[in-house]
Amino acid sequence: MPKESRNVRKQRIQKDLLDQLERSGKSQSYWRDLVFDYLSFWETKEKLKIEIERKGAMVTITNGSQRFRKRNDAIVEMPKISKRMTDILEILDIKPLPDEDDDDDY
Repeated sequence: MPKESRNVRKQRIQKDLLDQLERSGKSQSYWRDLVFDYLSFWETKEKLKIEIERKGAMVTITNGSQRFRKRNDAIVEMPKISKRMTDILEILDIKPLPDEDDDDDY
C-alpha cells in the first residue's frame, strides 16, 4: 500500500476532527478554530520529524573556527508540540473512534 502524502493525511485528520465536533454539537467558530490550531501544530510536528530524520538526533555546529556537536533542537521541540496537540484534543473532548472494520474480538 503506497504511503499517503502529508497533505492527504492532514485533510483526513481535519475531516475526522470536524466530523466529531459536529456530532458533539460544537459548531461555533471557537471550536473550529481550535481544530485549525491543532492542524498547525500537526504540520509543525511533521516538519520536526523530517528534520530529525534528515539530520539525526545530534547536529554539527560551526561557529567561526569552532566546531561542535549538540542535540538537534527538533528533539526538544517535538514533545512540546505533541503536548499542545494533546491539550487541544482534551479541550475539544475528542476521543479516538473505533475503526469500523476492527474485527479483533478475541
